[in-house]
Amino acid sequence: MGDEDGVLYFENTGTSTAAVFVQKTGGANPFDGIAVDSNNPAIADLDGDSDLDLIVGNNYFENTGTSTAPAFVQRTGDANPLGGIETDHDSTAALGDLDGDGDLDLVVGDGDGLLTYIENTGSSTAPAFVQRTGGANLFAGIDVGYNSAPAFADVDGDGDLDLGVGEEDGVLNYLENTGTSTAPVFVERAGSENPFDHIVVGIGIEEYSAPVFADLDGDGDLDLVVSEWNGLLTYLENDGLGMTPVFVPRTRSANPFDDIDVGERSVPAFVDLDGDGTLIQRPSIDKLRPHVTFLAQAIWTSLWAITMAISHTWRTSGHLRHPRSWNGL
Repeated sequence: MGDEDGVLYFENTGTSTAAVFVQKTGGANPFDGIAVDSNNPAIADLDGDSDLDLIVGNNYFENTGTSTAPAFVQRTGDANPLGGIETDHDSTAALGDLDGDGDLDLVVGDGDGLLTYIENTGSSTAPAFVQRTGGANLFAGIDVGYNSAPAFADVDGDGDLDLGVGEEDGVLNYLENTGTSTAPVFVERAGSENPFDHIVVGIGIEEYSAPVFADLDGDGDLDLVVSEWNGLLTYLENDGLGMTPVFVPRTRSANPFDDIDVGERSVPAFVDLDGDGTLIQRPSIDKLRPHVTFLAQAIWTSLWAITMAISHTWRTSGHLRHPRSWNGL
């Protein structure tokens, strides 16, 4: 996102079943002062030290603090595992262990609606990212339009990662993983086979949907939050069961984000930054990502207390060109 807007922090002062989000500023915002060319945040434990680090574009901010008192320090040069990856302005990264080797890989959406696979050939404690092209790119041939915005989740409950992808038109595309947790094969689903088919956010020409998944009501399944161009957040509660999710829009008092407006183009990421609760990961995802506490663009997690980091920026008209790797690359 724009470097003058930065990353905002909304603390959940409620509970795991009744979330109440309150914006924190200044010294109470652990992201205060972080402003780079892209402000879409991605948060995960990249170095395997059991606390959450931050990715913003191809910038890496290591958490040199703790899991309950984070302190983010930007790493450059050889200390930045993303330094060799080129990203356009306003990119957002999606992180997930796509090949089942116990470390986090990246998927990057771009302004043309394409998706690029960046494999982690390193480890869970020392990542090394290599861009895959042609047949080695798991998403070759997939084009959702403009400004693809991916988010990982096990949508159908079969133990592997599927992908929800937002785009400029405000709709959500569904890429089902018909392969396995170690050898994924992504197939685009439409119509009744797309559980997001009824979802459209924003009003106007450029809606810019960006999804994120989390268990916001503590019922053991993933709910959905979708950001849009105007800085608002749409909440869709999952009223389905297991392998058949049903996302129902909630408004007004039933939407815990009803009073949040961060300007233009909000992109949310959920994490337990203040350590006031317990992350409970589903076994299938825990097996896929042993070192991931939270993947900001979407993972099967149940949060005792969820905090939210939101990036935002002011935009001009026209198509934005940006690779979006999870929540911030």
